[in-house]
Order: sequence, then structure tokens, then C-alpha cells
Amino acid sequence: MDESRLVRSAHAARRVLIAGGLLATGELAVCIDAMAPALAAERARALFVLACWSTCTLGALSAWLGGWLLLAATGAAAMRSAAPRRLFVAVGVTAAVSSASFAWLLTDGSRIRASPLRPVLVLLVTVGASLVAVALVRALILVRTKPSHARRAALALGVGAALALVLDARVWLRLYPALHAALAVCAVVAMTTAVAVWPAGARARNRRRSPWWPLALFGVAMLATPSLQPIAAAAETAARAEVFAPITGKLLRTLRRVERDGGTPLRQDAPRTPVASPAAPDARAMRLALDLRGRDVLVVTVDALRADRVGLSASPSLTPELDALASDGVVFARAYTPSPHTSYALASLWTGRHVRDEVRVGRSVGGLVTLPSLLRERGHETLAIYPPWIFRVDGERLGALATSGFGFEHRIVDERPGTERAEQLDAWLAGRPPGRPVLAWVHLVEPHEPYEPPEELAAAGGPVERYDGEVRLADAIVGELVRRMRARRADAIVIVTADHGEEFGEHGGRFHGTTLYDEQVRVPLLWSGPGLRARTIEAPVGLVDVAPTLAAALGVPAPPGHHGRNLVDWLVGSEADSGFAFASVGEERMVVDARFKLICADGAPACRLFDLRSDPQERHNVAAMHPEAVRALMAALEQHAARIAGDVGPWAWIERARLGDRGAASALASLLGDPDAAIRARAAEALGHLEAASQRPVLEEVARNDADPVVRAEATIAAHRLGSDAPIGRLLAVATDARLPQPTRRRAALAAGPAADRPTAEVLCAMALDASEPHASRVRALDVLGALGRPASFCTLRLETLLSDPWLRIDAARALGRIGDRRARAALLHALRTEPYPGAAGAQALALARLGERRFVPLLLARMLGEEPIPDAVLALRTAGALGTGSPWGADLTRPSARRVGPWQCDARACRPSPGARLRLPSRAVGHPTRIWVRLDPAGPGVLEIAGERIEVSGLAAELGVTLAADAATRTVAVRIDGQVGLAAFVALPLD
Repeated sequence: MDESRLVRSAHAARRVLIAGGLLATGELAVCIDAMAPALAAERARALFVLACWSTCTLGALSAWLGGWLLLAATGAAAMRSAAPRRLFVAVGVTAAVSSASFAWLLTDGSRIRASPLRPVLVLLVTVGASLVAVALVRALILVRTKPSHARRAALALGVGAALALVLDARVWLRLYPALHAALAVCAVVAMTTAVAVWPAGARARNRRRSPWWPLALFGVAMLATPSLQPIAAAAETAARAEVFAPITGKLLRTLRRVERDGGTPLRQDAPRTPVASPAAPDARAMRLALDLRGRDVLVVTVDALRADRVGLSASPSLTPELDALASDGVVFARAYTPSPHTSYALASLWTGRHVRDEVRVGRSVGGLVTLPSLLRERGHETLAIYPPWIFRVDGERLGALATSGFGFEHRIVDERPGTERAEQLDAWLAGRPPGRPVLAWVHLVEPHEPYEPPEELAAAGGPVERYDGEVRLADAIVGELVRRMRARRADAIVIVTADHGEEFGEHGGRFHGTTLYDEQVRVPLLWSGPGLRARTIEAPVGLVDVAPTLAAALGVPAPPGHHGRNLVDWLVGSEADSGFAFASVGEERMVVDARFKLICADGAPACRLFDLRSDPQERHNVAAMHPEAVRALMAALEQHAARIAGDVGPWAWIERARLGDRGAASALASLLGDPDAAIRARAAEALGHLEAASQRPVLEEVARNDADPVVRAEATIAAHRLGSDAPIGRLLAVATDARLPQPTRRRAALAAGPAADRPTAEVLCAMALDASEPHASRVRALDVLGALGRPASFCTLRLETLLSDPWLRIDAARALGRIGDRRARAALLHALRTEPYPGAAGAQALALARLGERRFVPLLLARMLGEEPIPDAVLALRTAGALGTGSPWGADLTRPSARRVGPWQCDARACRPSPGARLRLPSRAVGHPTRIWVRLDPAGPGVLEIAGERIEVSGLAAELGVTLAADAATRTVAVRIDGQVGLAAFVALPLD
């Protein structure tokens, strides 16, 4: 090589290095803020700077070589000719082809793709880009001879490169990959051209040979791929770099795709291997088989699906589609929701955190990171299909998650039936580009009440049979969703679970959101897909474990601060510790281990323990028989509370107390002497919440002598809750002191209870009507107002507005009935006429009975002809006097009645039949199919038998029904009871 050519090569190499350095500086400037969480360590920052410099230099070298090849193809002399037509034609054609390709990709959206204007738009972009490219080349030729013009052109190009970097890193992140690729190419070409046209002057032409410049350029360019290896090895750093670093991120994503498609692995320390056969016994091979990087995922959540309705537990099976999925996948037989409310359960599913517990201690969910948002940063396209009402519980506190849709990029939020969800999923998948993994989530609502399955799926019968019919429908929908998904994405991983279960009177209640028994909190959970072999896991797990497990399998960082466990060890078949599962609802908390379940209520003197092996129905409290198990599970609850609360410190102890951790009482007592008045006040409040009676003397001392009025008020409230003998007037004064914070005054009003005076009742009325108050606090306020009776009648008309509240109408009806203000009759009667839910209808009917309104009787009797039990319906008829002597519907058995035949043993509460006892049916029921509803007074579990029809009584149920055939509905029917159960009243209604 002659000296002039060597000088030119060194000059070019130097300019490429300068362009790469400028691009790297620009890239770091636009992405360093977003990358900061992943670059906390000094070594990580140094490695990222090296990666940016090397990859940007490689990009500049590629642009320089591209330009040199273009000049070689068109003739370098054309640059110096008066009319370089060959160059213009080459540039125009190259720009046309490139711009047409990008324009076609950019218009590939689901709406514009079908528009007839798409070709016209692509043509306009192509022609415009060609004209602009030719004009730019012409301008560059003109400025070469004038240094001042060259400098202005170079500055303009540099500004354009910087703008392209900014747009790439800030605008439409994770959307329109073709646009971001075009922006990155424009930035590299513009910056390289800017450095190329900057006037070099005579000094560059006369410079002596500099052979080390080309060597330096070669070395830096060769560092590009090796420098990316430590970045790729750190999942969070790689995920952020691929989104926010305009040039480095795109090279990293390209190399990752090459690795996924079978090329040379980018991460040398974690080589890829073929997926192991399900029969392969080698544990290491099985672990590598769960490498789901780049795989597609479908998550289906079925609302209110009980675990015992899935085929593995039910016989005959209601769920053949789920059974088929389970046959080649992993089933977690004891999975638990963190709370039997849809809103909290789904929030925990996608964040890996016990969201309800965090809300309970006063934390905001606005900063929670979800798994879908992390997958979006990693390159997944994400879709969520769900109804809008899933955030109905505590919507204000979960508002940030509702607004973001749990971080899903694409969302379909509507009330369409589940039978249309497969079409929606398939239509979305059809528009996704190949090669980009997807995460799709579909939430089905079919098993949720009201239970209205198609006739062909529902056996004749009551709510249980209709619920089972909706389970069959949901199973069929799941099967269709899976088929559509795997038709488009054959190797997709499928995860099916539920947000909570559903109760049918097993523990005296209905629906969900009220207890922590298995019928409400145990849910199905199964994983199915290539590389997973069929097995069943009996260890307790939770929905909070799904996000960290899926993140680990997909190679992305788990949501920060997650509370869940990584279940990969169970999925791949290796041994793992059993661990615990936790849940909470209301003021109760639950922990489950391999055998026992412990349920504790805040402030209750003792917890309930159930041996799930010998007593899966959770009927018998065995806490006294297994004190060691109680202590071990209590310790697990304390550790769980400590984990939610975070670091040890004053506020951590306060938060642990809010979560019901009784072990925090002594630490809270010491905080009553803290210099910070806010800590003293919250510590006093927490002691009252825990009902730590041993701390009452110190609370009374603080209530008298603390210098801060808020601390004195909180200590007064807590001491009163713990049974203080202090005059009630002090508590009432706190409730009505306008100088105190509103929450403090409201807690004082609640603590006063039925002793509240009119000003205190005004506080309670405002509290019940305040939508920003926690649901449990509003329920307590309504309960206290009801206990006050007539003195609370000033609030009647305002409380009537709550009869339309979906979450408070039952409690509002009960309060209005107990207050006794007859002005509420019209509103209650209207509510009963239009009420679709049995629980609310029963409360409204009982309230009307207490208010002396009998017009509800025919409305209630018509409702009682159905299979759905109406809570307290018999009690309402009894209270209204509709079951007196000579009643055509039934009888109050505790009063002298011709309906009792034979020997009965009665007291003021109920009657128990002796051998030979019978019930006389109303004449209108004789010889007709008849439904009999009974009001029970159960002191424990037992069996009630009427005319040979047996009903198991849980010990908590208040009213139950039995249906008699026409031939069984004789003049008198035999009644027999085994166990501690009594009959208070009955109603018999003919069905034809």
C-alpha cells in the first residue's frame, strides 16, 4: 500500500472512531436515566459504556463502508463531475427500496392494513424519501468546496442524528419496531456523514502515516459482541438496554434472536441445549428443558372456579378440556389465592406481591412493577382480555393498576361473553409479526354468579347445578382458547388458574370474599406445554408464585420486591421445600403448610387450626390438640407480616401490627415513649387493633399525660377498646373534636358503639357514606348505627342511597331495619322488587319485617319457590307474623302450633323432634311437589331428615331447603335430627 493510500485509510479510521464516540455519547445521554436502576454498580456502568462505544463504532464503520461501496458502484469520479447522474440514480433507488420496506412495515397495523389507502401512503413515502435523499447528496457535493457550508451541513446532520436518538429512546417504546430501526439507522448514517463532510484542511492531507488508527478502529469494532455478553447475562440490564439504548439495544436484541433461533449462544456461561424428552431422568437436562426464553405464553384465569370442580378432584369430571391439559402438564393441587376478591387476586398474580396486605398497611400500588411490563421491555407483545369490573373492590386504591391494565401493551376491555373470547384472541394473534414472543391473558367470568349456563350444560336443579353448568361452559372456552393459541403458536406454554373459589353454604355463607376456608381460597393451577411432564404437586403454593416463576423461566427479571417463590424446581421435577401459602380477607389471616391450616382473626383470643388431611372440609378446630403446629404456623404468620412490613424499625412494627402480628405488642408498647409524636400515635392505634389487653395500663397513662393531643386521643380510643374504665365522655369528646384528624375522630366514634350520642352518630353517618373509607370501616359504621336504633333515624334518608351500592346494600338494609325508622319502607320495598341477589333480598325482607311492612310477603314467597336459598327469608316471615296460627305457608315452631305432631322438645329458641315426631304440611302443599325451607338453630353439625330427604347441617347454616316429590308431600311428614340441631320455623310452598 502506497503512502497516500495509507494516509487516507488512517484518516477514514480516525473519523469513524470520532463518529462512533459521538454516537455513544448521544446514546448514553438519552438512555442513562432509564438505565440507572440496572447500572447501580460501578462495574455495570463501565461495562455498559464500553458496550455503547464499541457497538456505536461498529455502526459507524458499517455506515462508512456502505457509503464507500455505494461510491465504488457509481464511480467515485461522479462526485467530482458536474452532473453525477449515476450517483443520484443509485442513491434514489437505494432510498426508494429502503423507504418502501419501512413504510410497508409501519403500515402493518390491524386497521390500516385493510385500508385501500395503504399502497398510496407507501408510494408517497417512497417518492418523498427518494427525493430527499437525492437532494441531500446534491447538497453534500456542493458544500465540499466551501468549508463554511460544510461545517453548517455537518452541524445540521449532527443535530438530526441527536434528534433521531432522542425519538428512538423516548417515543412509542416497544411499539413499531420498524420505525425504531429506521431511527437508529438514520442516527448512525447522519452522524457518520457529518463527521465525513467536516472540512479536514491541509493538515490532514499532509499528515504523516498513522498506521495505528486502522488498528484501533478494528479493535474497537471487534469488541462489540464480547462487550455485550456481560450485559446479556444480567437480565434486568439487558431488558432495559433493549428498550432504551437506540443502537446497543438493537444489536443486543438481534444477537439474542440469533441465539434463540439456533445460532452461536450470546451467553457463553449458559449454553442452550435441545429440549429434553419428558422421559429423560437427568435432573440437569430437565432444568434446561424449562428454558422458555422466546416462548409464547397464554394465561387463562377463570373467575370463581373452585379447585374441587376440576377433573382431578371431581368425579365425574366437569372439565375434560382442563383434564387434557393436565395430562401433559404440572398440576398444583393445593394452590391458594392471596385474597378471595378478584381485584386483589389478579393484582397479586401479576405483581407477585400480597397486594391486599400492602394496601392494608397504607401503601400505594402506584409504584408496583408488573410482570407484563417487564416482558414488554424484554420484547414480548402483551395482550389482556378482561371485563371492566375486575377492579370493583377497592377501585380507588388499585387505580394505578387499573389505569395501566397491569402493564399490558394491548387491552380488550369489554363485557362480551366468554364464548367470544377465542375469536378476539385469534384475531389479535393473526396480526402479530412472526418471531416476536407474545404473552396473552384472558379472564373468563362464566362461573361467577349469577349462574346462567346454556340449558344443555346445566342439569335441572339449584344454584350448585347451575354453577356446575357454567364450569362446563368455562372449560369448553378454555379448550377453544388453547386450540386457537397453539394453532398460531405451536409451542406456547399455557397456564390456567382462578382468582378465587365459591361457597355454597359449607360454612354458612354464599359466594366469595368472606372467609378463608378452602371453598373460597383454594384454586386450580396447572402449567402445560412442551418440556413439561405430567405430575401433581401436593405442596401448598400461591398465585403470588406465578409471576416470579414465569419470569425465571422466560429469562427476565422478576417483579422487584415480590413475595412469591420460584416454582421452577417443582416444574422440572426436582425436590423442593414445601413452604407456606398465605391469604387474608376482612380482618382474618391464613397460613397453610403441608398438613395444617391456621386462621387467625385480628384481636381474637385464639386461632382456629384444621388438619386438612383428616378433615378436608375444615369442620373441626384442633388447635388444642396440636399446640406445636399452632406455634409453628403463628411464627410463619409473623415472618410473613415482617416481610410485608420490610426493614426492622418503628414503622415496620406498626405495619406488622396492622397485619395482625400479635408478636409486635411489646415492641409497640416501647414505641409509646418515642420522641416522634406520629410514631406514638400510630403505636397506640396498633395496640388497640391487636387488642393487646396487657398494655391497657400504659395506654391509660399515655391518654392522661402525653403532650400531644392526637397521641392522647389515639391512646384513649385504644384503652377503651381494651376495656378501660375511663368515662365514655372522654371517647365521645375525641369523636367530636374538630381539631383532631378525621380518621382519629371516626375511630373514636366506632369505639363508642351503641353509647354514641347524636354528634358522634353524625360522624358515623358521614363515615358510612364516604366512598373513600375502607369497605370494612363503612360496614362497621353501619353496624353501629343499626345498634343505636331510633337515635340514628336522622341518617335514614341518607342511608337509603346505599341500597343501590353493590357492596354495602346488605349492610345498609340491616342497619335501616334495626334503626326502625318507618320512612325507609318505600325504599326497601322498591329495592326488594328489583333485587337480583338472594343475600340482599333476604336482608331487605328482614328489614321490612322489622319495620312492620307486610307487603313484602308475596314478593318473598315468590322468590322462595326457586332453588336459590334466600338468607333469613323464614326469619323475615316469622318476624312479620306471617307464620302465626293458621298460616297457610308454615309455622313458628317455638309457639303452640298445630303443625307439630307427636313428641317435640321446645324452648324459646327452637324445637327438637323426638322419635315419632312429624310436621303437618299446609293443605295447599299436600299431594304437590313441595319445597320446604327450615329455620335452624344449630349448636353444631348434624343431619336433618324430612320425609326421607337428608340435609347435612354444618353448624353454621341458618336456613336450608329440601324438595319433596308429590307422593312424599303427604298430610304429615316424618322429621328426624341427628346432632346438635334444632328447628325454629318452617315454610312449605307447592311448586305447581
